[in-house]
Amino acid sequence: TDIPHFSTTDWTWAKGALQTVDRPYGPLLNLLHHGIGSTHVCHHINPRIPHYNAWYASALLKNNFPDLVRYDSTPIHKALWRIATRCTVVSQRGGIDGYFYQPKPSI
Repeated sequence: TDIPHFSTTDWTWAKGALQTVDRPYGPLLNLLHHGIGSTHVCHHINPRIPHYNAWYASALLKNNFPDLVRYDSTPIHKALWRIATRCTVVSQRGGIDGYFYQPKPSI
């Protein structure tokens, strides 16, 4: 999932809150982290929602605003590895607000 990083002139609270992603953490990490990764968009919209209501609130967000809620099915350990090994450059794309991670250039 391609998530931009906005400059201070382009950033707004709404843009920032919606530039996160829900992803599967698996049962053990969901238990240990109270589902924060699997309900991450909801957490950024309203961090005061307690973890035990986050699953319900996330389902409401996904059902009512499906185009705004980002989801990446890549498990967290694979996503972290991908980011650590492939994403090193941040650049701005023409005509689009924000900066985007680019893959490491090939040698």
